[in-house]
Formats: sequence, C-alpha cells, structure tokens
Amino acid sequence: MDLNTDMYMHTCRSTRTCIHTPGSSPLDPQELPSGALSQILDGACILYLDGRLADTALLLAKQVLKI
Repeated sequence: MDLNTDMYMHTCRSTRTCIHTPGSSPLDPQELPSGALSQILDGACILYLDGRLADTALLLAKQVLKI
C-alpha cells in the first residue's frame, strides 16, 4: 500500500493545504498479520482515526476497547 499526504503551509496567510494521494489500494483489515494490532497499538496513548480507511479504523478502535 502506498499512501501519501503532503501538507503545504503558508505562514503569512495562516493557511494550509493537504493533498492526499491514495496510491495503489486501501489497507484491507485482512492484510494485517496476526498479532499486528497489539504491536501497532503498543505504547500508544491516543488513537486518531481520520475515517479514510473505515474498515481498518473500526478494527483498530475495537482493539483499543479490548486493551
């Protein structure tokens, strides 16, 4: 999976522009190896989900509730 988001800041105008390039394909929850969720969330204090990959975000949110 190749996702890319570039953020351009214009300090004089106090604006920002985010350009999202989705790449090849979204992350499918079945692509995550067994035990990967625990490793991904290990040591995390905050989980921020932007809603772009809804199925994967839901899977991560459910894992957080188990911890």
